[in-house]
Amino acid sequence: MTGNTTVGVLSVTENLFQVVADVAPVLVWMSGPDKLCTFFNKGWLDFTGRPIESELGNGWANGVHPDDLQACLDTYSSAFDRRDPFKMEYRLRRHDGEYRWMLDAGVALFSTDGAFAGYIGSCVDITERRHAEDALRRKEMELSESQRLAGVGSWTWDKDTDTVQWSEELYHITGRDPQLGAVSYKDHGTLYSEESWMQLQRAVEEALRTGASYELDLEMIRADGTRIWVTARGEVQCDSTGRIVGLRGTVQDITERKQRENALALFRSLIDGSNDALEVIDPTTLRFLDVNDKACRDLGYSREELLSLTVLDVDAAMDPPAMKTLAAKCRKDFVVFESVHRRKNGSTFPVEVTMRPLTLDRAYNVAVARDITERKRTEEELRDSEERLRLAAEAGKMFAYTWDAATDQILRSGDSYLLGVDAATPFTGRQLLENVHSDDRHLLVSAFDRLTPDTPLFQVSYRMIRPDGEVVWVERNSRAYFDADGRVLRIIGMAADITQRKRGEEALSSISRRLIQAQEAERARIARDLHDDIGQRLALMAVTVEQLTHVRSHTSDEGRSLLDSLQTQTAEISGSVQAIAHELHSSRLQHLGVVAAMKGFCAELSTQQKVEVDFGYADVLPGLPAETSLCLFRVLQEALHNAVRHSGVRQFEVQLRGTADALQLTVRDTGLGFDPDNAIDGRGLGLTSMNERLKLVGGELLIKSRPNRGTTIVARVPRLPAGTDLVGASANLPL
Repeated sequence: MTGNTTVGVLSVTENLFQVVADVAPVLVWMSGPDKLCTFFNKGWLDFTGRPIESELGNGWANGVHPDDLQACLDTYSSAFDRRDPFKMEYRLRRHDGEYRWMLDAGVALFSTDGAFAGYIGSCVDITERRHAEDALRRKEMELSESQRLAGVGSWTWDKDTDTVQWSEELYHITGRDPQLGAVSYKDHGTLYSEESWMQLQRAVEEALRTGASYELDLEMIRADGTRIWVTARGEVQCDSTGRIVGLRGTVQDITERKQRENALALFRSLIDGSNDALEVIDPTTLRFLDVNDKACRDLGYSREELLSLTVLDVDAAMDPPAMKTLAAKCRKDFVVFESVHRRKNGSTFPVEVTMRPLTLDRAYNVAVARDITERKRTEEELRDSEERLRLAAEAGKMFAYTWDAATDQILRSGDSYLLGVDAATPFTGRQLLENVHSDDRHLLVSAFDRLTPDTPLFQVSYRMIRPDGEVVWVERNSRAYFDADGRVLRIIGMAADITQRKRGEEALSSISRRLIQAQEAERARIARDLHDDIGQRLALMAVTVEQLTHVRSHTSDEGRSLLDSLQTQTAEISGSVQAIAHELHSSRLQHLGVVAAMKGFCAELSTQQKVEVDFGYADVLPGLPAETSLCLFRVLQEALHNAVRHSGVRQFEVQLRGTADALQLTVRDTGLGFDPDNAIDGRGLGLTSMNERLKLVGGELLIKSRPNRGTTIVARVPRLPAGTDLVGASANLPL
């Protein structure tokens, strides 16, 4: 190539880059070796609405969202210092003040002599995709070498002996005499430039450590001092046991290819770094003249295959007349249209194409094809989701709402059956509060008062009185939004009619109560049978055995031993039957009250199980409702039995404490502990039974436990006077 030809190629390349940069529907930037930006294309300036003087240097950073700026600068600086390519996402302020999400991809630039020249990058607006999906795959893969060039030398290396063997061609590539033998690995630094030798060392160390193959472009120094570029490939070799014993690979002279690549490096860096498919098309034949990596990946062809095809070969929706019409429009200005592209395997995908005419040494059409599969799918899913939400809201008597703090207006979607007014009728927060049942109004006010920027979510259930006088239960799940001073701006959420659910819960509570009452009646019957029947028989047996002991002088030693054993067993069985009868139905609870019953139970359990139970009480007023006393007693029994069986310790603490409005039972141990969620969700009925019993008296169960950290179970019931109808009381408690 002559000097004039080289200048002409570079001029065309620079012009082509300038034009493509300005017509490409992406934001393009460049920076120098000092990290300061030196170029922004027209697309960038149109987007930000700022003159280029305001963007140069670090001025572009003024448009980055404050929350994203530091991470953006860190990513850029870190990659810059390592000369690594990078991708990052951040929000950039558009000319109308709106922040838009950008995917910024940058790569290092090097001059033809290998000197670092700065970075070039492009930004794509991904706001719509960002909103549709939380994350998109951005990583791009380079196309592997499509064919092997001639002049490839091979080599092997034994790492234990540092023995290297070269093929004849490799001696030719390096310019070294085969009679001198191959250069050992430890002396390989003489074959490469300093930077390339460091690259090769890192790759070899990684291969020996992980077994990964490598492929590097390196600058080699031949025996005569000339420098060439080679592609070095290597893979590990293992012995029969799988141990890595060395490497083998090839070295390929790519000097001519490297020279060609350097001539087009700037242009190729731009188009191959793009997140959209870029295509240069002959306006007359519609043949592809050049394509970027993204186009190859999208269509499933190699670059060489695509350059042998036309637009009509890959566009499933385009015919010659339609293409002729588009070409005519494109001659005047750029055109944007949607179409369908066909991959090599026959599958198709929707695209949005931007095509613009370009004239340099000849006429070109430059097209940018963006895969909009995800956008189309998201749009379809959004339509389906909105329809499902509408149907669900109608079926479930729900509606979505937005409350504006400034106007007090509530905007509703769909049918507002709960409010008794249609969605178009104005309705305010004050009107809503007036329609809330007077006993429940404080619940809504308290939920609102608890809202902060750190706790913006709330759920509240309350009763509402419709205009026709009907009382309905409503459940609201909402989120509040705040201004910079922490004041509520608006609240959005869903309101649902849960009247039927509440009625079901009340019915279930009544059934649970009757079941527990039946259980307690059966416990009492069994306890009476044990005491009056089995207990009496055992007592009679004990008397009989005792009488036998008086005549044992006439029996043998073996007979006397058997009588002693029988007497001991009879006494133990009798004691066990009495203990079971007391657990099933405590006479102390019925006649002496909950404190005495609990104290006695703890003492009996201590004796039976040979454990230590520390029982204490304070401020327990007499006259507790029978159901409350029985509930707490059963919870104590269940909790202590569980602790003895599962905690792995022999000491336990029980406290019964009264407060102004509640009575609280605490059972604590320092044993093995457990996961409360797994225990409640498991097959055991103990915790479930305690929960259900407490619900019937308006109480609650709290469990604090972690593996190897002990367990604390707290049963808390409201303090109600004796004789209170607990079923009715629990049904009327505000939720």
